[in-house]
Amino acid sequence: MAFREILQTLTIGCIFVSCSIPNTPMTPNPAGFHHVEDSVSDGLEIKALASDGKSAVAVTYEGIILYSGDGAAWEKVADTDVNFNAVTYGEGYYFAGGEEGGAAFSVDGKEWKTGVVIPMSPKDIYGVAAGKIMGNSMFVAVGNDGRIAYSIGGPQGKWDKGNFSPFGEVDDAGETIHAVAYGVVDGAGVFVAVGDDGKIAFANDLSGRWSGARSGSSWTLSAVAFGNDKFVTVGENGIVRYCTDPVETYDWRVGDSKIFGNISLIGISFNPFKEIFVVFGEQYAVGYSDYAHSWEAASFQSVFNSGISAVVSMNSRIILAGSDGTILYSN
Repeated sequence: MAFREILQTLTIGCIFVSCSIPNTPMTPNPAGFHHVEDSVSDGLEIKALASDGKSAVAVTYEGIILYSGDGAAWEKVADTDVNFNAVTYGEGYYFAGGEEGGAAFSVDGKEWKTGVVIPMSPKDIYGVAAGKIMGNSMFVAVGNDGRIAYSIGGPQGKWDKGNFSPFGEVDDAGETIHAVAYGVVDGAGVFVAVGDDGKIAFANDLSGRWSGARSGSSWTLSAVAFGNDKFVTVGENGIVRYCTDPVETYDWRVGDSKIFGNISLIGISFNPFKEIFVVFGEQYAVGYSDYAHSWEAASFQSVFNSGISAVVSMNSRIILAGSDGTILYSN
């Protein structure tokens, strides 16, 4: 069953047109999704997921890292002292970040090395991304007080402080950056960071300079992803914004997200195999869209006891994780 059909199966008429999801009974196991049974993740607070297309990793607040070769079976591969918040895959590495600048990286998702991103410490890392800028591999970490750090070459290299961020650079006064993503626009790499007060920043060179843009809203932006030649960011009150060229146009357009009502959207992932964006939000909301112009959505309340906390695409498979360690994977 295609993911579009999965959500259509779950969608209830007029769902999300108000601030709450209708109390309609739902099946204990949504069609097309499977619960990971006897999982090593049970009881763990999964904070983020990432995939290289062949495997996937989950990082937890408890510092435990999980690995899967198919999204269905998971194993514990590392037990660290980092309280993780984010993880990504890019430029040949899995890279994760967490509280007080703590970080970890891995080539294969199984063997991990930990350390501290010095320009971020002692502030928390909330978003990480990796990509190629002007022919060089770049890794980026963002977080509290508008802090941005970047490393050229690899996550184990020297980390420098990003500057001129519209989020501010003064300790205990800057605004929080919640997420960062990488994409290629007109053949050139660019990073986009999003956060408090609807602010957006981008970087497309090796200088460490970040330029600002606005989403046209003051609602907090919680997540951002790149796919189908555009960046898409989501956040509080069901806000959705998308942009095909954040460097030249600053034109962040409004996505039709009425289906979510005022439910805050928390995370987003792009599935290149199916060419769809997948979002999750409060009240167990999960939605999808091809181009972020309009969305379809459904509730996964029947299988997540404590809310959804992470999403990632692994080839054609969608993986959802919860703050209680629940993991679901699609056909």
